[in-house]
Amino acid sequence: MPSRSDAWGNVEARGLLIDLADRGIEAAVVAGRLVLTPASALTDADRAAIRRHRADLVILALAADERTLARLAALQSGALRPGDPVPGQCSTCGSRHETPTRIGPCGWCRLAEIQCRHWRALRTPDSAAVQVQAHAAVLSPCLLALFPAAIRGADRPALFEVSRSPHEDVA
Repeated sequence: MPSRSDAWGNVEARGLLIDLADRGIEAAVVAGRLVLTPASALTDADRAAIRRHRADLVILALAADERTLARLAALQSGALRPGDPVPGQCSTCGSRHETPTRIGPCGWCRLAEIQCRHWRALRTPDSAAVQVQAHAAVLSPCLLALFPAAIRGADRPALFEVSRSPHEDVA
């Protein structure tokens, strides 16, 4: 489960992901789990580092996904802009949500939006950077819930799904 840390600020996790990629090890998130292939190429030190940083690695692997990067490029170029919320579709890219009543961005657009804010904050005064890091940290625990079941895991509810009781915590 994602932690409340700032995945973008976790230099060790970012470095680990880069090192794994340089060695030909691909990271993906499938059914809520971090999947590294080929697993046979992982060392014991890799496995220990992965255990320490798993939550941030999940966020970073999703952020490095080509769908997130495509949306990030489109947001930065101005070709894609968040629009009015429409039930059942992403308010940014227009893709369909699994839940027809869900409103807001899909997981990939949300991650791209967070990255845009984070990178803008790096070019602004410290107070703005602190606000963005706090914003990203608050979103990390529920970020996985924005993705389809194939990515978040069928046992984890989607964000904004209706539970059996209105008093149950879904996220």
